[in-house]
Amino acid sequence: MPLVFGRDTDGNLPELAVDSAGRLRLAGGSFLNISTSGEHSIKTTPGILQRVTINTAGSSDSAVELYDNTEGSGTLVATISTATRGTVEFFAACGVGITAVVSGSTVADVTIIFE
Repeated sequence: MPLVFGRDTDGNLPELAVDSAGRLRLAGGSFLNISTSGEHSIKTTPGILQRVTINTAGSSDSAVELYDNTEGSGTLVATISTATRGTVEFFAACGVGITAVVSGSTVADVTIIFE
């Protein structure tokens, strides 16, 4: 059941959704699909890293490193093995930006959801 809070500037009542465990599920957001190795700038301003979905698994050495930065260095948020399919939820506030460094002998296909 959606929870309703204040009106937006157009007078609409936005809804908040919750998942089956009752946790707040944020709607909206942007995404970037990555299927090549290297450094990928996701967001160059502060934002929220919502989730990473591994659509197609890579080799056993494949991984994605996520940084709170505009390049692949600085504050490491997480290192995720991409050798198996799945989704990792974060909802982590990134104060600088979001960058992913994707590696592996066979790179996984991943989708990064962010705001």
